Amino acid sequence: MITRYLSTVCLIFLTLLAYLALAGRSEQVKQDVEATARALYAGDIDKVIKMTHPRVLELSGGEAAMRSGVQQAVAKMHQSGMKIESFQFPKPPEFFAGGAFEFAVVHTLTVISTANGQRADSLNFQLGVRDKGSKLWIFVEGSRLTAESAQKLFIGFPADFKFPSTYRKKL
Repeated sequence: MITRYLSTVCLIFLTLLAYLALAGRSEQVKQDVEATARALYAGDIDKVIKMTHPRVLELSGGEAAMRSGVQQAVAKMHQSGMKIESFQFPKPPEFFAGGAFEFAVVHTLTVISTANGQRADSLNFQLGVRDKGSKLWIFVEGSRLTAESAQKLFIGFPADFKFPSTYRKKL
């Protein structure tokens, strides 16, 4: 009887630990994505570059080219008075593996406003990527990703993966 009881307690404990680990992973990628988005709108270019996957930096011409492009984008955003009005996660992150990597699709719903009163709604996602066994997630903006481009960036990315729909619309 006591053995059965202890087995049940152990099973419940292990299930709880697994749940907490998954919840912690979800919260981590959500925090990282929101921090990166807010850093972009605040003009913290160093943080944006730090959270951008090295393959994206490489394909954009290196860190200096990426820095220049982000600086130009931030300057345009500041000129128009763009700011994040709201930032939400409409669905839980989705985790999966491929090749030497772990991936996380982090769904976002953002409302952006400008100084002249215009507002836009953006349903998007960030693709989190990390080497298996690593704790650091790095992100790729998702709206322009295709299965083909993801496979070029990350050897072993699942060929049959269906990316979520995205949209941008004026409110």
